Parts: sequence; structure tokens; C-alpha cells
Amino acid sequence: MTEKFRKFNGQYWLIALVVGVMLPWLLKFMSVSRFHQIVWLLFVVDFVLAAVVGWWIRRTEQTGWLI
Repeated sequence: MTEKFRKFNGQYWLIALVVGVMLPWLLKFMSVSRFHQIVWLLFVVDFVLAAVVGWWIRRTEQTGWLI
């Protein structure tokens, strides 16, 4: 399982699922307004996540297609 997880870059799929599915559900569950969901999720979290994942990909010298 771990070999296939690494072969298909599972950590990036997992991050995408958490940010794309779990985080919006969590914000909705916490009754955060739609405006704040968009501001915090799209601008702040996605910006920080893109920077961290981009740095991580560069540091491990993986292909740019992962971005």
C-alpha cells in the first residue's frame, strides 16, 4: 500500500482531498459564513498550501507536473 501511495504521489492527493472536501465541510459544520469561507479557504489557506507544496516539490526534486 505504501509503495503504491508513493508511486502515485498519494501525499498530494491526500492534501487535495483534505483541502477540497474536508476543509469546506468543516467550515460549513462550524457555521462559518460563506464570505469568510471564501476568504479564508480560497485566499489564505490555498495560498499558504500552494507555497508549502511548491517548496516541498522543489526540495525533493520531483517533477514540475505535480504542481
